[in-house]
Amino acid sequence: MLPAAHAANSNDHQGLLPSVSEGSGNIVDKAEKSADRTDSPLTISQYDQLIQSTENALAELRKSPGASFINIKQTEQSRADQARARNALLPIQTLPNELLLKIWSHVAYELALKGSNGVWILAQVSKVWADIILSSSDLWCNINSQFSQRRTRWALQKSSERPIHVFLGTERGVEECFDTVLPQCHRWRELRLALGLPEITMTLRVISLPILEHLELRARLGGAAPVEPPNLLASPSLRTLMLYSVPLDWISPSVPAGVRSLGICNIRDGPTFSQLLTLLSSVPMLEELRLEGVYLTSESNPPAEQQKTPEMPYLQKIRIVNLARETTNRLLSSIRANQVRSLVATPLDLPTLPDHTRNIRKLMAKIASSAQEIFLDIGGSEFALAVVSSYEPSEPFRLPPATGRAGFVLGFRTNSDYARDIQNFVSFVAYTPTPISLSLNSRQPWINVAIESLDWDQLPSLRQLEI
Repeated sequence: MLPAAHAANSNDHQGLLPSVSEGSGNIVDKAEKSADRTDSPLTISQYDQLIQSTENALAELRKSPGASFINIKQTEQSRADQARARNALLPIQTLPNELLLKIWSHVAYELALKGSNGVWILAQVSKVWADIILSSSDLWCNINSQFSQRRTRWALQKSSERPIHVFLGTERGVEECFDTVLPQCHRWRELRLALGLPEITMTLRVISLPILEHLELRARLGGAAPVEPPNLLASPSLRTLMLYSVPLDWISPSVPAGVRSLGICNIRDGPTFSQLLTLLSSVPMLEELRLEGVYLTSESNPPAEQQKTPEMPYLQKIRIVNLARETTNRLLSSIRANQVRSLVATPLDLPTLPDHTRNIRKLMAKIASSAQEIFLDIGGSEFALAVVSSYEPSEPFRLPPATGRAGFVLGFRTNSDYARDIQNFVSFVAYTPTPISLSLNSRQPWINVAIESLDWDQLPSLRQLEI
């Protein structure tokens, strides 16, 4: 085991934990170990004055040519001990350890995701906090390749047999970190990795990850080796799969049926439309779907029979961005998802075929019915079309800031035949009982003609018109 005191004397912030020196004095010991905060010999304000005096003395020492290095270090240690003793008196110290650990576990995870050693930062607050952190295994379950090898090995030891979260980026030393955590792959619950290193890619295709629930793969920028599709059959417990510029084996993707969240982004050689429908049909438990910048491959041999419509009874969030316009329309009209609460689709043109219109209206019916108001935003050719709900979901399904309204938002881009497009759009939401606000933001001269020809009887719940 690595002693905490040794880490305290290290200047490497990727070390372990700081500790109060043994000669910190009775005042510090009493302040931090007292069960009743009122027993402390000094108050917080008195500690503030003492710390200020110590800082003034330290500044004078640093200016003095005769000051020894040992005296400066002792004064710096005294200031740190006083700060810890003061922090021990703060109201947060009265919180139960279980609640603190719950809060810290979220902090440690978020900071580790960014490559920051959050546990080390928390442990510097006070000796009380450091003792709690050292005695807990929950806070050591996050490993980032930016951590030092010493810090990584310590985390593997302290986390015992708990599931761990592994974040491997693109910096130097990724291979060394991967080799260190590989013997514990049976404990990986989450893996975020930039692919492109041949040895790591090949290893991931042959190992088993029995409890892996979250997998996020990105193509490594500048990687010389081609990105191979991951072996998902080795992860039967997978619940979240996010792929950025990493293709699947579209002929046989083998995505576990229990996946709840699926994201596929920036794929140039994507699946055919039939393969995409087959993929969605293979994950009936899906709750979140994200497709961004996926270029579908044209069908060389279209299916002889009509493909079965994917049944997605649990799907609640859909985000489709930068797919071909006809692909978005066709996809939304080809799936059955009656529980959708959040839909982002851009670009999107309203379908002209009655069956497609009926299916998309059905898809959006429950979203709109749960809104307090519907906002219709109709613009010119430069308008970025989107169909969204006001529901504020978590990443990666967060809505654009421009759509921050209280109700359900429908955006529609018109072409040259403005009057026809407006009428088609209004007909799409005709006779809804939900209050409607309509905004027409085109500056073209024919907007007056379009408004005059509009069948206003189709919007009996219109509350506001903005031109």
